Amino acid sequence: MEKIPIGEIQPNPLNPRTIKKSEFEKLKQSIRDFPEMLEVRPLVLDDKNQVIGGNMRLKALQALGFTEVPILRANNFTPEQIKKFVLLDNANFGDWNASELAN
Repeated sequence: MEKIPIGEIQPNPLNPRTIKKSEFEKLKQSIRDFPEMLEVRPLVLDDKNQVIGGNMRLKALQALGFTEVPILRANNFTPEQIKKFVLLDNANFGDWNASELAN
């Protein structure tokens, strides 16, 4: 992991996700409340500094005025692996356990 200036990071134009304004505000608040989470769940970039994991977090970090962010590099991924990573990183495989969340 390393930290780089946020201005060096490029969003992924092929990002399959969108976010509603209300959800974006929740994402920003979660980063305000617990910025340390970024250290263990950094943005994932390819070798050209393009995001392959964390596009919405990048937008939130930009909106919050962050100047430097933690990243992981996926330098050894093939183009096909990058495409797969983008899709799988954005997939929701599980469901929330409502009773656990209530507690």
